Amino acid sequence: MRRLGPLLVALAVAAVAAAGCARTAPEAVGPEAVGPEAVAAPPNVVVVLADDLGFSDLGLMGSGIATPVLDSLARTGLLFPQAYNGAKCSPSRAMLMTGRSAHAAGMGDAIAGLGRERPAGPYQGYLDPAVPTLAERLAEAGYRSYLSGKWHLGEERPRWPIERGFDRTFGLISGASSYYTLRTDQRRVRQMTLDGAPFAPPASGFYMTHAFADTAVAFLREHAAEHADRPFALYLAFTAPHWPLHAPEATVQKYAGRYDDGWDAERARRTAALTEAGLVPEGAPLPGRPASVPAWADRSDADRTDADWPRRMEVHAAMVDEMDAALGRVLAQVRAMGVAENTLVLFTSDNGPSAEDVTERGLDWPGTRIGEPGSYAAFREPWAYAANAPLRRYKLELEEGGIRAPLVAHWPAGIARSGRVDATPVHLVDVLPTLLAASGLEGDLDGVSLLPAFRGDALPARTLYWEYQNRAAVRDGDWKALYDPEADAWALYDLAADPFETRDLATSEPARLAGLTARWLAWADGQGVFDHPRRAVQRPGS
Repeated sequence: MRRLGPLLVALAVAAVAAAGCARTAPEAVGPEAVGPEAVAAPPNVVVVLADDLGFSDLGLMGSGIATPVLDSLARTGLLFPQAYNGAKCSPSRAMLMTGRSAHAAGMGDAIAGLGRERPAGPYQGYLDPAVPTLAERLAEAGYRSYLSGKWHLGEERPRWPIERGFDRTFGLISGASSYYTLRTDQRRVRQMTLDGAPFAPPASGFYMTHAFADTAVAFLREHAAEHADRPFALYLAFTAPHWPLHAPEATVQKYAGRYDDGWDAERARRTAALTEAGLVPEGAPLPGRPASVPAWADRSDADRTDADWPRRMEVHAAMVDEMDAALGRVLAQVRAMGVAENTLVLFTSDNGPSAEDVTERGLDWPGTRIGEPGSYAAFREPWAYAANAPLRRYKLELEEGGIRAPLVAHWPAGIARSGRVDATPVHLVDVLPTLLAASGLEGDLDGVSLLPAFRGDALPARTLYWEYQNRAAVRDGDWKALYDPEADAWALYDLAADPFETRDLATSEPARLAGLTARWLAWADGQGVFDHPRRAVQRPGS
């Protein structure tokens, strides 16, 4: 473990100063903060999930984007730079919500759309009703639970969050959506709900990120007025910065011209900042630019005159900026309730940034500019390459860039010695075990409680496993094996010496690779990976 480097502290201080009083950050907590065993009552809980966030998108990770609230939470809390997820929205959300593997929760693949029932099992595409949710478990300790944001764990009734233990709910049942309205011309129906009733955004003045935060504040005010004798658990699941690229123009203008020198320069800036902060080891080999991403200087004549390229990143930055400000309003309400000292805040992302190009969907209205209502664009692989510095690959893939995000934990009454960095690998399945342990509950889950790390102690050693869309990965200690179904071959990486997966050691370490792949196959058999009619998942090497 280590303390946050001077660059991260400087970034936090500068960002807060630049944001002004409208971006009030949580109170600073000194080194006298005590461990969880000294907490007299179960903590209130705020679990915050970003959507398709780049590894280096936060200010504290070197982006230059104004995220003073999250910067301050890390500076007065704990940062886990090796926090893993499931590479895709729904599997990741299932793991967070249940503390179980995505397969055990029924979400080993993407969500099943309306009217598209699948056979029950690990790829059924909705949260298994037999697997308790975060809200259902915390109710055992007297919590009231609230959801404001994106659900994406079941389109059909009774699979909505109001029917899975949450006392109040608002937000998007479905996946990606316009931030300004519910478009009716998408390939799949998009649904929003308020406490189980259909919700339609107003014709004007609506912005999804603002609506999620404002409703969360309203839920907390209601809780303070009517249920102050009970702890609360708020799940705040932003859609930002998932495409489509939408943000208020005033915020976009804060970043005008920032990215005119292109994705190569931006990735280099972020990597340098992370290196200075100690989050990229000195001398660690860095991945080269993938062949699918042209050098900024060598892009085609058509792209060379395309003013949309810098604009894409400007809007993406504005979306991250707006998300941070929205979280700040929610945490200001927590402070107004007088419970900030014993409120545990956890923030991370569901996966890495998306490299998708959504042009072929035909949803971009002619005459609209990227970021405006009616536009429908993504920032595409070149900017995903920059946003994910210094990791390799993106969302949907099991390289570090698809499954790794920073996790920020903040709990004044429960985290000892603020401003630390804990490089231990952690995972989204650890969220619910942590909340249960902090609340005095028990559970036999796939994750582990992070409370020892909050106290400054070591977490137990374990092996982490992944399977998504025929891709496979396993990490044990510093060794990671990765299966590419297109090549039908495993790669092997020593993440201690090569944290960004640049040197495949499969040939030089065959015994180690064989051991890891055998463990993965045993895990996959136990998860039902190979025997489900939804998917003909091939057995690696067969």
